[in-house]
Amino acid sequence: MRRDGGATNMKEFIFHKSYQSNIKLRRGFNKLVEKTFCLNFENWYQHGYWKDQFNQYTLFDGEEAVSNVSAYTMDFDWNGNEKHVVQFGGVATDEQYRKQGLNRKVLEVAIKDSEDKVEDIFLLANHTVVDFYPKFGFHRCRQWQCSKDVYITTESKVVSVSMSDKQNWKDIEEAVMNSVSNSALEMKRNPELIMFYLTQYMQENVYYIEKLNTYVVAEIEENELTLSQVFAPEVIDLDKVYEAFGKEIKHVKLEFTPLNPESYVQTEILDPDDNLFVMGKDVELFEKQKVMIPILAHT
Repeated sequence: MRRDGGATNMKEFIFHKSYQSNIKLRRGFNKLVEKTFCLNFENWYQHGYWKDQFNQYTLFDGEEAVSNVSAYTMDFDWNGNEKHVVQFGGVATDEQYRKQGLNRKVLEVAIKDSEDKVEDIFLLANHTVVDFYPKFGFHRCRQWQCSKDVYITTESKVVSVSMSDKQNWKDIEEAVMNSVSNSALEMKRNPELIMFYLTQYMQENVYYIEKLNTYVVAEIEENELTLSQVFAPEVIDLDKVYEAFGKEIKHVKLEFTPLNPESYVQTEILDPDDNLFVMGKDVELFEKQKVMIPILAHT
């Protein structure tokens, strides 16, 4: 099998990678991931966010994608240390083509392409495949989520940001690029992946706090605030972010690891569909430090 971005025969299937500009192959990929994960990347592509760091390794039967592994190259700031990593996602085989070892072959190619270029490879998997990834050298690592009760006496000061306004898209992209790390493990310089969520599945979750010059991605349900990420030009006190949402908020749950996790209740994530597997230099670090992969960094 060639690994040059072209097509290669594998039995009756054809292997393709780096094919996002091919509308027929892209359509086949979207059909597979929509069927498997209820996701579709076409709007994201049309908006210009599908860049070269998001790469597909896919077996096709004609124009039908039958087995896939997506690889997203990204950078993390881990408490001041930059980590160059690849996240695998979209690992799927069409139901009609399973039990032929197709995904194993695709995954082997993706690993071989990535392992010498980055410090770590990681992925998030559901409970049905937790015995599959260790066969390739992945280690299962625990994740921890931070939460705490809050007492706020002030009124809400946040402004909802309309994601139907394309100018707001540009402002948020700029904020992402200029943001400093306000979490212990933070994805850097990746507005494309952030906008995958904010222009589609989290359009109603974007806020701006003028006093802090901070964009916030959050969801409010009754008296609980779930904070997905903050984008600010300087390190900020997260308590001030919570206060900006007003006195109705009694509890805060974070979908990233804050800089000072010791001031929170840290609970192991036991979601059966959110199992973290890591391969590379930092397996031991993942096992020792109580962190979680930021929700907006999931692919």
